[in-house]
Amino acid sequence: MSNPSKYDFTSWLETQNPDREYNFCNSAGGCLMGQFMTSIGERWNINRYQYLCDTLIGGHQAVLRQEPQTMGDALKRVRLLEDA
Repeated sequence: MSNPSKYDFTSWLETQNPDREYNFCNSAGGCLMGQFMTSIGERWNINRYQYLCDTLIGGHQAVLRQEPQTMGDALKRVRLLEDA
């Protein structure tokens, strides 16, 4: 199991189509964090999801839950967290 950094997460978001939508409520791995987990070779599970949210976005899941739920808008919100 890898331990990605905030930089890894932000860098991955930067490579995504900014107009592509995700569904925060998709608890089968289709949420934004679940897609990131897949990209680093991990399977979605609630414990690992929570750990990554805590580590990568300081537990601020609202950043992922807010509308609009597109990769580009999520990237903007994540960057705002980094600047705070």
